[in-house]
Amino acid sequence: MDHPGLAIAIGIVGLLLFVASARSAYLYKSTALIDEYDERFFDKMRVERRGAARFLLGQQPETPDGPTGEDDLEDVLSFFEAPLASQLKAGQISAELTYNYFYHWVSLYYQSPVCQKYIERYCKEEAASYSDLRDLYGKLQEMEKASIEREKGSCKAEDYRLSSEKLKKYLEQEARLRT
Repeated sequence: MDHPGLAIAIGIVGLLLFVASARSAYLYKSTALIDEYDERFFDKMRVERRGAARFLLGQQPETPDGPTGEDDLEDVLSFFEAPLASQLKAGQISAELTYNYFYHWVSLYYQSPVCQKYIERYCKEEAASYSDLRDLYGKLQEMEKASIEREKGSCKAEDYRLSSEKLKKYLEQEARLRT
């Protein structure tokens, strides 16, 4: 080719198109997975969310012969652990989409003192349990702090931690979910 600069320019354009195409494919796949997880959590896990919230509020299970609230909490936390945390860690879903769709819910359950005691007790039996969930919460919390700092210029713990009143209010809403 008589114009090496043109060949280099065409190569660079080709590389940029490849990178843009790969990014687009990743975002498409990530969005599809997040939509799937959104449907599972908000539509198919209503019974488990309701039972877990009742357990975290200290309420009895609705049916004595059904799952315990502890069982429901384990189901909710397991959902956060896998697929959410594990897929984020594997790079299959974007952190931004995970934050936008699930930050509130991960925080709501994870920040509950009863949930923290449950996780602590569970980890005594299985030390590696919920390690991806802890990482997920930490990552999403950092994103929330950064968002608050962009908006307000600074961020204090009370800006991103749910007050006990808000925690109770949101858990009571979960406990009243229609199933």
